[in-house]
Amino acid sequence: MPFVEEAVLLVKDQKLSLDGNSSLHNLLHLIKTEIEINTGKQCTVDLFASLSVSPQPFSMELAATTDKKKVQLESQTGTTLFDVLTKISDNVTAETGMKLQTDVSSDGDSVRYFSALCTDVFGVSPLLESSLNDGVWYTRVSVVVNSTYCYALSYASDARKKDSQARAANMALSFYFRKSLDLFRIKDCDTASVLNYFFIASETGKQVSEKDATSPESTDTPNE
Repeated sequence: MPFVEEAVLLVKDQKLSLDGNSSLHNLLHLIKTEIEINTGKQCTVDLFASLSVSPQPFSMELAATTDKKKVQLESQTGTTLFDVLTKISDNVTAETGMKLQTDVSSDGDSVRYFSALCTDVFGVSPLLESSLNDGVWYTRVSVVVNSTYCYALSYASDARKKDSQARAANMALSFYFRKSLDLFRIKDCDTASVLNYFFIASETGKQVSEKDATSPESTDTPNE
């Protein structure tokens, strides 16, 4: 595997960087508005992720900060980052009546579908890293947590770069979102695997939708 960052086992209170146009951000903004109306004070409402060594390693805190004092509104634990995000979103929906809008267009493309779910629904930036080594394309699919950490979701390989990316994205769709596109549901499923770990961002603060890193050791002609 060409991606050599070591998995981070312990993470504490990392604030998620969310797209301001995402459905999840809109939910948080609704909570912020209600708190400010009820208290008459300005506040911020954020999500903080933590990671530990346990059967439920991921935890998420929804918190409001007013006058430099952070107040926990809710916390959840789960087996993946998206598990806890979904649990918190469901509970916020139950309290406010505002639903997380999860309907995004796939156009039959697993990479675009995955990217839309990450960006438009949950507000986290998708990251695709593709590397060519000995005639095989390797792709890792991750999301940006913030300027310090990324969250690795899945990994796949294929002779074609496009198929490598599609398989990795579809593995992420299947495992984290319980969604899958028929084209890649059963085809060569042994070439993709789940990662589910945090790693330190190699380029601090840089959020990108796709990153191609061709291995300098390979002299093969890319087959895209």
